[in-house]
Amino acid sequence: MSDNLEQAARAGGVELLAIVDDAYDPPRGEEISEDAFNRFVQSLEDDAPRIAALAAASTFVEGDLDDWETFAAKAELVEHLWNLSVGVVAHEAVTDGVGLSLQILFSDVSQDRISKLQQLRPLEKLLAATKVRVMKLGADPEPSVVAKANVVFLDLFLSADVPPNPVPGETPRTVLDRARERATRYLEDVRRETENDVTAVPPAFILISSLGTQQVAQNFRRKTTQTASRFRFVQKQALEREDPQDLLAIAEILRTCRASALFEPLRKALPTVIAEAQGWVAQRLIDLDIADFARLFELSLQSEGQMVEDYIKEVVAGAVAERIMCSFTKHTPTKDRPNPFDDVPSRFVEAPSNAMAELYNATRMTTDRGYRGPDDSMPVSGDLFLEGALPKRSGTSLVGRTVTAVMTPICDLMSRNGGEPAATSVLMLQGTLRPTYHNHKLDPQIVIVNGRFYEVDWGMKHPQALPLKELRKDVREKKRVWLGRLKAEHFLALQSEYLSSFARVGLLKAPALFEPLAGKVCVREGGNLIELDEGFDFKSGFAFQSPQRGKDATKQPVFFTGAFLEHLRGVLQRTADAAERHADTRAKARGLLERMDQLMMMVTRRPPASQGINDYLKVELLPHRGAAISTSPNHVVVVILKA
Repeated sequence: MSDNLEQAARAGGVELLAIVDDAYDPPRGEEISEDAFNRFVQSLEDDAPRIAALAAASTFVEGDLDDWETFAAKAELVEHLWNLSVGVVAHEAVTDGVGLSLQILFSDVSQDRISKLQQLRPLEKLLAATKVRVMKLGADPEPSVVAKANVVFLDLFLSADVPPNPVPGETPRTVLDRARERATRYLEDVRRETENDVTAVPPAFILISSLGTQQVAQNFRRKTTQTASRFRFVQKQALEREDPQDLLAIAEILRTCRASALFEPLRKALPTVIAEAQGWVAQRLIDLDIADFARLFELSLQSEGQMVEDYIKEVVAGAVAERIMCSFTKHTPTKDRPNPFDDVPSRFVEAPSNAMAELYNATRMTTDRGYRGPDDSMPVSGDLFLEGALPKRSGTSLVGRTVTAVMTPICDLMSRNGGEPAATSVLMLQGTLRPTYHNHKLDPQIVIVNGRFYEVDWGMKHPQALPLKELRKDVREKKRVWLGRLKAEHFLALQSEYLSSFARVGLLKAPALFEPLAGKVCVREGGNLIELDEGFDFKSGFAFQSPQRGKDATKQPVFFTGAFLEHLRGVLQRTADAAERHADTRAKARGLLERMDQLMMMVTRRPPASQGINDYLKVELLPHRGAAISTSPNHVVVVILKA
């Protein structure tokens, strides 16, 4: 694992690390005992090169060795020597001998803080293996110093008032709250150091604590608005145990440090970019005179039939999007440089987010209805309807349900001068909602309904026409549910394919999708399937399916997260110790615990069959709910997944 951290730091371009923990607080002069001072003096006596090196690295002079009380009163010198000792300040003159003398000087200080420092030793050991310089900082270092680090390990409860191993209920909650608030403010202060420079990237943060939880850490991240891609949480006890998922989480941040930094300038520039776009558009709206509206209506909208308000909304929305793009290019121009993702293998222990897919969906489909006539039933080109009502439970799958899209040109559906539209019937394109791996062309027809993703299987060769009055009646009677409207370029792409006139060109490619899976861990004994855990649901973030075109439902690639590996390890430990389990089952469980390095590979996206370990572990993906579980050998642990 140490080699992995070194490789990860190299791949991520990490050059400086920092640990911010009150255990490293600079000591007061009186904390240095006279005995430690005398041993410090002895280590320097008759060693002129060591004294010269110490003097070159600080304001130390040989006369400082004459008297302990005089030395202890020099607060600035003591703090500087401490910073040299823990790596806050680096100086080429500091040799191993100087480091040993400083270690002797502060030995009693370390004894006083031994419990907290012992908790940090495993982390120090891990970071030393990266061969990257590490700064060990107290609870209140200058934010400008910490902002120079690529990755910061920040104590969640940043206060000397919090004991190293607090007993539940004994440490006042107000003490913990104040310590957590201090850590929150400090993270914000460090980020503030780079906020005025768009190109400057603030550090990634790994939260460390002996008593925090993942939920507390996530609340901390949301409160500080720290990006998920540059934030992780590990427990100090887990580092001491060398828990694989926590070590992989650290490696993940180190490895992706350079890649995830690409997003920071965009995020930082966003308020400025939006403000500039808003100002540009607002000035044009201010300059609009009544003649502009009158001529707009007289020369265009009167014959087209579109409402003035909807026209202006659409034009303003398009103009804002265009000016945002221009402003982004001005503040964060794209540079020709090596792709930082080339050295980032696709193995991650954290549960993925479909936020990119949701952002993309907002570019291709609008959920703004606009004006639809007096009874709100008038269709518009690109409208997407679900036939029948939505299920009462949002988690119910819509696979197999029918959708229809309005393909009639918009000019034929507009009402002019209060009259009826030119069209008396509507050209419709019918499709069926399928799983995202159905054809998986990553085309623009992926839709989101109730937070779930579906691929639309369009019936291109089966054109349909529906009387306009009948369609409006279905909408009023809620026999068809409006899902949204395809935006212009995506509508035209679908329409062009539908009419076979020209191909789809130049559309923004959709991102990969990740569908959560539920499941359970089982084993067969005597041919009977026995559940080893209580199962996990879709919200657990344990396993995900990533669709691949042409693959059967049971062979779709899947991957697991660090949280699942921790869950699986606990299940295996309990099984290995369970007297009621067959001896061969217990042996298989122990064998898997000894093969944690192979289990770590389950975070890789692979078909279910490839996720298994011969004679020890099998992974099965059910094609649908209620499907029969295939037969497996006795005593082999089986992870059963369902979409």
